[in-house]
Amino acid sequence: MITFSVLLITILAFLGVFGYKKYLENQIGALSQSLDDIKSEIEPNFITDVANFADRIEVGERILLNHIVVSSIFKLLEESTLNKVSFSNFSFSVEGQTQGGDGGSNKILMSGVAGSFLGLAKQMDIFKNVSFIKNAEFSSFNLLSDGGVNFSVQLAIDPLVLKPKY
Repeated sequence: MITFSVLLITILAFLGVFGYKKYLENQIGALSQSLDDIKSEIEPNFITDVANFADRIEVGERILLNHIVVSSIFKLLEESTLNKVSFSNFSFSVEGQTQGGDGGSNKILMSGVAGSFLGLAKQMDIFKNVSFIKNAEFSSFNLLSDGGVNFSVQLAIDPLVLKPKY
């Protein structure tokens, strides 16, 4: 009697598992058909448009990553320039810039006039100690008749200063 009960329970469990398997297979088939129906409703042109839009977004991201804001440097130069020193012939160049704006060389070339050699020496010291200037090279010194000094300066600028503040 006990053996028969165990056999009956085992057969019922087997039939239950087999029935559940068939139920799951039917559900998978129905969901697969539903997915195929949805895929067929989506137009191929729409998929192409979405892919093109994604490409445009990627290009826009690259442009923003490489964008530099030169105008921010003018305020910094103004703040770090002595009253008796003036600059002219401003030239800015970017060389070897990589994606994201790193690894390149941002250079400013300027001509200037200082009221005296002492004023020029003070300006040189300021530029060498300002955080946004990585390197300052002064050259072409020329004494003027009024005691002033003409000079040229090349500044290597920290790339982070030229990054936009979003």
